[in-house]
Amino acid sequence: MKLLLTTNGRLVKNDRGEYFTSVVYGYTFFERYLEVFDEIKLVAHCEKLSEIPDGYLRVDGEKLSVIEVPFPHGKVEYVKKFLSIKKTLKEKIKNADFDVAVLRIPDQLSFQVFNVIKNMGKPIGAEIVSSSWDIMAPDVSSNPLRPFIRLIWDYNEKRICRKADGTAYVTKSFLQQRYIPNTSEGHFTTNYSSANVKKAVSEAKTYSDGVKTLLHVSADIGGLIKGHLELVEAMGKLKNDGIETKAVIVGNGELAPQVKKAISDYSLEDAVTLTGRLNKEQLSEVYKNADVFVFPSYREGLPRVVIEAMTYALPVIATDIPGIRELINPDCLAPVKDSQTLYEKLKVMLCDTSLLEARSKENLENSADYTSDVLQQRRNDFFGKLISLIK
Repeated sequence: MKLLLTTNGRLVKNDRGEYFTSVVYGYTFFERYLEVFDEIKLVAHCEKLSEIPDGYLRVDGEKLSVIEVPFPHGKVEYVKKFLSIKKTLKEKIKNADFDVAVLRIPDQLSFQVFNVIKNMGKPIGAEIVSSSWDIMAPDVSSNPLRPFIRLIWDYNEKRICRKADGTAYVTKSFLQQRYIPNTSEGHFTTNYSSANVKKAVSEAKTYSDGVKTLLHVSADIGGLIKGHLELVEAMGKLKNDGIETKAVIVGNGELAPQVKKAISDYSLEDAVTLTGRLNKEQLSEVYKNADVFVFPSYREGLPRVVIEAMTYALPVIATDIPGIRELINPDCLAPVKDSQTLYEKLKVMLCDTSLLEARSKENLENSADYTSDVLQQRRNDFFGKLISLIK
């Protein structure tokens, strides 16, 4: 059984014809599909590089091949290459041998692939991982094309959810409210996270008095959208109250100038550690050594890093947004861009070891719904239903 799959991971190819990506969508990510399908044909933007940067993940491998599409740099260039991408997709997908298609949305490439395959008579599944309306909000980008892209992406995401044979959402209810699934006869819908987290630790954490380590993990630490500024400001307010904390910030890139200034203003240079990108083993150690996971992100679908933190029995303080609201206790939520409330929530928790231990136990128990074996069974059921539609 052969699967046509899309990815929003941009690929680069070396002189040996090997494919790599800078984000999480390496070969191990796609192994979840190979539990059901015999072969994956991955549609992705790709360009050739003579030298692959350190830290990039290998994408191609046994039973996975790549259908290359032109690689535009930025939204303006995407508009310029739109017709070229459309032509490439028509030519290559027309000649591709596949039985089922799964589109990971929202993503412009997935939207274009849908237009090519929608009348081919192949079962189409959609995995909805975030909201176009939210990820293209005004405070995300100053690109002049952003308002136009927001409307087009939102329309396309709704359209695919209405027309796909099956839909799978990363949230239990939030995304489904805006991107309504087709539940008429012959269609089906489910939910499962994109996370692929290992089995949870065996027991909750215990705490004693002393300096606590706060952890924040994201793919990229640039910009403000992940809430690094609010984290630093909250740490500064805690310091003013005589509560010393340390923070470990994981992710690629450099902190935004506003965040660097806040670190300096609060004299937190020795309290904040930037690790850069970490491999699985390194990240596991960071989770184990942390005391509280802090994630004041401005918008998310269902954040994988919060689920990972829960499997390590970490108490979590995060922003009150729908995807996160499905995961953690309401008392641990602060409004978006509100460093004062974030500070207050942290202060209450850090000064009460019994509360820390209660939240650790609670998150560990709740994480059971998101471990790999549970989620993979839901994925397999979804893929099986798509396969059953093959004529």
